[in-house]
Amino acid sequence: MSNRKIRNLAEFKRWVKIRLVEEEISQRELAKRMGIPHARISEATHGKKTGYKYIVPVIEHLGGDLNDFKGFLKMIDEERTLARTGVSHLYDTISAEEDDDDGDEVE
Repeated sequence: MSNRKIRNLAEFKRWVKIRLVEEEISQRELAKRMGIPHARISEATHGKKTGYKYIVPVIEHLGGDLNDFKGFLKMIDEERTLARTGVSHLYDTISAEEDDDDGDEVE
């Protein structure tokens, strides 16, 4: 899977599984080598917020080229930003725009 761009969570999860097989190690062994609880590997590959900060270290420990993950990492970063700002804030912004839209054009 070298020279292949990873664009989303499903592709990242597949890449991790393939690299684990190639390295002949389990998620538990990878976590042990990284010095983290093994649950963090699963959280990272399933896109859980608690696993976000482990995504780059997982890529690095499995010999990945971060350039191949740019699109995926950007997507994760955007999700983290959304999580910090809150869905209700986004919803409030959308609702306010709908309330302001009375059919007149705004210049």
